[in-house]
Amino acid sequence: KEQNIAVVIFMMDRSGSMGEDETYIARAVCWWAVEFLRSKYPKVDIVFIVHETEAKEVENEQDFFKQGSSGGTMCSSANRLAVDVIKNRYPPDQYNIYPLHLSDGDNYSIDNEECLRVVQELLNMGINQYGYVQIGRQSDSTLLSLYRYAIKDPRFNGVNIHEKQHVWYALQEIFKPDKQ
Repeated sequence: KEQNIAVVIFMMDRSGSMGEDETYIARAVCWWAVEFLRSKYPKVDIVFIVHETEAKEVENEQDFFKQGSSGGTMCSSANRLAVDVIKNRYPPDQYNIYPLHLSDGDNYSIDNEECLRVVQELLNMGINQYGYVQIGRQSDSTLLSLYRYAIKDPRFNGVNIHEKQHVWYALQEIFKPDKQ
C-alpha cells in the first residue's frame, strides 16, 4: 500500500430532513476530517456522494452541500456507491481509504439491515476506517443503534453530534490513534 496517498469518501444524506443546522455541522466535520488526513498524508483525494433514496457522485463541495429535496432516505445507496468507487478507482491495497457517512439518522427501516450488510462489505474490503456521523438528534437513531450493536470491527465508529460544539469530540472518536 502506498502510505502517502489517502482518499476520503464523504457520503451525505440530502433528504429534506437535513436542514441548515445539520448541513453546517456536516460542513465542519468534512473540513476538519480533510485537515486531519492532510496532516497524515501528503496526497488526499476527496469523493463526494449525496443521497436520498438513490445515491450519486457529485463533482465538488458546492454540489455536495446543496440543499436537498423532500424525498425519503435510503442510506445503503450511498454505501453501495462507495463500494463501486473503491472497486473502480481506489484499490485498498494501494490507498488509505476513509468512508465518512453524514446523516440525521433518518432511514427507511426496511433499509437498515442492508446498510449494515454494505458497511460490513466496506470493512471487509480493507478500508482504514469507516465513520458514521449522526447529526442533530439527542438520541441514537435505530440505524446508529444497529451499527453499534452489530459491528465489532475497531475500524468502525459511529458518533452522534447534536450540537456544533461536539464536532471536535466526534472527530477525535472517529480518528482515534488505536483505530488507525
